[in-house]
Amino acid sequence: MKRTVLAAFLALSGCATMHDVLTAHARGEGTSRVYEAEYDATWKKARAVLQSEGAGPVETHDGYMLASVDGNNLTNLVTSGAWVGVWVEEEDDHHTRVTVVTKRRVSTQILTTLTEDGFLADLDSEMAP
Repeated sequence: MKRTVLAAFLALSGCATMHDVLTAHARGEGTSRVYEAEYDATWKKARAVLQSEGAGPVETHDGYMLASVDGNNLTNLVTSGAWVGVWVEEEDDHHTRVTVVTKRRVSTQILTTLTEDGFLADLDSEMAP
């Protein structure tokens, strides 16, 4: 009974889950950028960006990683955080595509800890020579 009430509450309140991130990516959503870099280097730098943004444990899979980003103490006062998925795909030996999908934990929150563009801007800085 408690689970049913909780599920109904979450559905009505517009809360996102990690499943929403995976579904959005499967539908072709997200923001992508191609980097002139090898896969392994791009993967490591993408993971470093997640960690620098305050991600909790990063769940790694074959070709993608998932995390929950809470941000810092200031953003925690005004936001519930975000779910983030980062897909890293080798285009060729010297080019790697990164696709990012973020979902606010609560759809009605005005601010979020991390956006897709924000992640890629941070990754651009990490990837700069």
